[in-house]
Amino acid sequence: MSWQEHFCWSLACDLCGDGWSHLDGAPHFDSREDLELFAKQAGWTVTPLRAVCASCTLTELCALTDHTWGPWTLLELSPLSVHKIARRVRFCLVCTAGEYDPPINPLT
Repeated sequence: MSWQEHFCWSLACDLCGDGWSHLDGAPHFDSREDLELFAKQAGWTVTPLRAVCASCTLTELCALTDHTWGPWTLLELSPLSVHKIARRVRFCLVCTAGEYDPPINPLT
C-alpha cells in the first residue's frame, strides 16, 4: 500500500451549505477554474465574493421579484408543542421558500 497526498477543489453554497444534494456529495476538481465552470453549468451563481447553488439562486431571484405565494395552510398543534398558538404556513409556487404565520423565532 502506498499513501499519496492529493489537493483538490470543492464548493459549498454560501446559503444552504451544500448545493450538491442531488449528487453523492460535492464533486472535487483539480482546478478552481474547472470547478467554477462545472458549478455554473449546473445553475450556480458564482462571483468573486459568493457561490450560491441553483436552488438557492432560484429562491433569491424569486424573493427579489416577490414570491408567488400559494394558499395558507393551517398547521395542527403538536401535543408536544410548548407554544399553544395556531400557526399556518404557505409556500412559494415558483421556488422552495416557505413562510410561517406567526413567524417562527429560532431563539424561542
